[in-house]
Amino acid sequence: EIMRATVQDMKRLHGDDHILTATAKQNLASCYSEIGFPEVSLPLIAEVYATRLKHLGPQHFETLAARHKEAHFELDRGQPSRAAAR
Repeated sequence: EIMRATVQDMKRLHGDDHILTATAKQNLASCYSEIGFPEVSLPLIAEVYATRLKHLGPQHFETLAARHKEAHFELDRGQPSRAAAR
């Protein structure tokens, strides 16, 4: 509940396409993954990746970290070939 509320607060304060909102989304996605819901975490981390790619570029550490998490969540779903493609 707290993490979802934080994402909503960040969207309200900064907009959906903001780096700080992306960080809150990544934290929420990680929580979902840790409790066994990678199917919920994947769309969130895809949004994080898109935001970071747009604002930080493809070689920035945070953009690459989001791509890594996306692959990790695919592994959690039992999709190693999709993870490798990330």
